[in-house]
Amino acid sequence: MQCPRCMMTELEVEEGQNALSRVTDVYICTPCGMDEAVRDFAPWLVPKKQHSWPVITRHSFYDLVNE
Repeated sequence: MQCPRCMMTELEVEEGQNALSRVTDVYICTPCGMDEAVRDFAPWLVPKKQHSWPVITRHSFYDLVNE
C-alpha cells in the first residue's frame, strides 16, 4: 500500500516500521514522518494539513483501509 500522505512511497508491511502521522491517526512513510516532525519543530514551516494530502482527492479513507 502506498503512503496516504505522498502517494509515492510504499509503506512497510509491518506497521511498526512506518511513521504514525502527527496530523491524524494513520501510518505514513518514514520520509513523510520526518517531514511532519521537522514542520512540527520549526515554527516558521507551515504544517501540511490532512486536507492537502493526495489521498483525499484520489481515494476515500474507506477505500484506502479496505484495499
